[in-house]
Amino acid sequence: MPALLPVYRKYLPYINLEIIPMPSSAEVKKFFGHISPRDVPVLVSAIKGKADFLVIGDKKDFEKLKVKRGYPFKIVDPSDLLNIISKEVLKKIRE
Repeated sequence: MPALLPVYRKYLPYINLEIIPMPSSAEVKKFFGHISPRDVPVLVSAIKGKADFLVIGDKKDFEKLKVKRGYPFKIVDPSDLLNIISKEVLKKIRE
């Protein structure tokens, strides 16, 4: 993986990442029951941050969210995200 570091540094500006602060206890409380209690802050942060994607590694806990509609983002695993953003990054580079 160290060989990928230059590629990562080159294309990182094209994917518009943003760090979202941890949600407050009150914000988290509203979403209890949607998912495992330990994952609620992740869900709330994705909603607050108006994320396009919620990238998950733990499919078991987030799988039920994928079938529910109404979340303003796509729930994907890392390989799905790479497939999606690689197309966008290549398109930007060609412009």
